[in-house]
Amino acid sequence: MMSSSLFLARRNAAALVFFLYFQEIIWFAFSRIFFSQEGHFYNVAPFDWLYFFCYVVLAVFLGLLSSFFCLFLKPLPKIYVGKGVLYLTIYLSCFLNLLTYVLVSDRARYESGGLVSGGGGVYFFAVAASLVSMILILKSKFEDVGVGLKTIVVFCFFYALTVDGLAKVLTLASFLYLYWYKKGVKARYFLFFPFLFMGLMWYGIHEKFSEIPDYFSGNFFSSWVIARFSIPAEQAYTYLSGHSIVGEFVSYWDLISRAMFDRFSLLTGDYRETLFPRTISEAFYYDVHHVYGGGSSPGLFLGTLVQGGWLFWIVPLLISFLMIQYFYKYKYRISFFQICAYSFLLKPVYSNVAEYFVVISFVLFIALCFFLASLVSFVPERDGECLSMRADNGKY
Repeated sequence: MMSSSLFLARRNAAALVFFLYFQEIIWFAFSRIFFSQEGHFYNVAPFDWLYFFCYVVLAVFLGLLSSFFCLFLKPLPKIYVGKGVLYLTIYLSCFLNLLTYVLVSDRARYESGGLVSGGGGVYFFAVAASLVSMILILKSKFEDVGVGLKTIVVFCFFYALTVDGLAKVLTLASFLYLYWYKKGVKARYFLFFPFLFMGLMWYGIHEKFSEIPDYFSGNFFSSWVIARFSIPAEQAYTYLSGHSIVGEFVSYWDLISRAMFDRFSLLTGDYRETLFPRTISEAFYYDVHHVYGGGSSPGLFLGTLVQGGWLFWIVPLLISFLMIQYFYKYKYRISFFQICAYSFLLKPVYSNVAEYFVVISFVLFIALCFFLASLVSFVPERDGECLSMRADNGKY
């Protein structure tokens, strides 16, 4: 007989993975409703109803397929740890975020080669440690273990030091929303959170633009946000409609091999001639900007489509498996707003699934960190085992 924890885990995971695919339809619709093809912030493919129909069918199909997988997947045994591990992870992430603030420039993520040096390694390890900290803090919340408010403030302060645009601001806002969300106090909470959210958004804008341009206004901001969030959706449409260089001039597996050789050469010091595009992200960046030298994560939908073959079926299965691990032992059914928050919080995990098979990839490393964090459960304080670890045998 299925336990209530497993039923709830499958229900929550199914809702989230479906939304992760379906959201691209929403963002694509916003993009085309608010902008003409000529008035966009970047290059987009001509609209065609047939391609749009295929786009919708594929996104819905992959969402339903992932939800279907959730009905049969089972969680792995939990690894029980004490609160000491939680605090150790939080302090490690604070230290790495401080190093990132000192060693990595604010514009490094937006410049070609800006994260190639040792500072880039610190940056990605800080992202991974911060995500693991957020996951463990949230798990401690719904397992009634809890973390002190001072610790949360310290963690958020050091994380805020690394903010370089809206992406990290939305990650932080989503984390705080999920942490403070509790049934029965939603009305009081919603009076406070919008002010915090607006403050974080303004901070993200200030960090994104070293100097706020004169033309920046409320209308410009809303248009810019829609354009920014709809990039993966537009890239997916460009790929489906045959206007992408991926598949036309270079194959997915060519890009995988290039990325592997480039990164292996970087590690060994055996530099070779650079071929463009060097990575999957750079290829899709070229589709919308028509220049090389940048990167744009394709998102879950396009990341699934571009792999094709048997991997087309494996990626939804893999994402569903990860979400089942996370939501097992979760005590509540997640709401629509929580689903939206998780879609921002977990972007580092799913935004570039096309790079999972590069092997020498921080994207894969972050996904593995999330997987391990999802397996963690906390020993009740009454046991008095601060740093003990043991397999899940169904008992404490």
